Amino acid sequence: MSASKQSSDAKIGVLEGSALAATLLEQLEQAHKTVWVCSYLCTLDVRAPENSPTRLILKALANAARRGVEVKVLQGTPSDARLDLLNAVAARYLMERGVETRRLKEIDLHAKFFVVDDSCCTIGSHNLTHKALSQNAELSAVVWDVDTASSLSKSFAAMWEKAKPSHVMQVKASQPLVHTSKSKARKKFTATGLSGVDFESIEILEDAKYNTFCQAALAKAQNRIIVAMGLLTFSRLRTHPARQLIEHLIEAHGRGISVNVFTDGSRNWKRSAARKLQASGIPVHFISNGRSFHQKALVIDDQLSILGSHNWTLPALRLSREISLAVRSASFASQMTQAIVSPFAVL
Repeated sequence: MSASKQSSDAKIGVLEGSALAATLLEQLEQAHKTVWVCSYLCTLDVRAPENSPTRLILKALANAARRGVEVKVLQGTPSDARLDLLNAVAARYLMERGVETRRLKEIDLHAKFFVVDDSCCTIGSHNLTHKALSQNAELSAVVWDVDTASSLSKSFAAMWEKAKPSHVMQVKASQPLVHTSKSKARKKFTATGLSGVDFESIEILEDAKYNTFCQAALAKAQNRIIVAMGLLTFSRLRTHPARQLIEHLIEAHGRGISVNVFTDGSRNWKRSAARKLQASGIPVHFISNGRSFHQKALVIDDQLSILGSHNWTLPALRLSREISLAVRSASFASQMTQAIVSPFAVL
């Protein structure tokens, strides 16, 4: 999709960790027309307390539907049986409360975004799971811009038409859907203090367009490249899209450009990409504080930021339904850089 220029009241902001839950709850309370949810994982664990972020968001979706807001939730179909079950439990909870829920099965859905009233949207690495919303190192953006929200609505509509209605699963009597927690405390999520910044343009990068865009942007880099990637791989196949991106980093480093890569060592099998980058002299930083690092982002020359659902793997770059954003804004790039490096205490 073509880039949208900023209108006078359009803004964008970075959402780290639990800030996404706070922003979503705020937007859902204000929704009056439509809410579109696209999330690979949208789960409900019956053991989770009532004040868990996923429960609060699911309740807010149901409340919006009760107010007459048109709410649609699109889930992926994970191969992991446990995650698939948790997705199904969430779907049942929502459908029993009047929220239409579908699953995209023919194509692996991995995108993660919300659109509220075609005026505000969030997009990034967060799934709607307890860990993503409260524990992991995640990175998303909130965009207050009609053009961007409308474009994402069109993408959602196209996927929705191809999706199948979720089946209502049966839950054993020993596993009540509604958790009866003794604790009455409600964790207060607040988006207070979140300030949006101006941007020059935003471009939506769907599926394979992301790879083409990133390769071109990396080839034009002049000063600095920061890569935050939960999963990245390096293949012996020269045509492998992830290998091509890694080679662009190595080529940029060879031109004297500062390149730093941040990742989760425990999730990158055999660390093939990390070893290749380190052998070329590129610093690779592994998170070491016990958190799962799930970010998928780049910052180039302190001006261009790219973030969304794309990992640097073959499924993400060739096979799955993925969506990311390319944002031109020095202020947003500064926020992104801080959000990427903060879990590592470097730079």
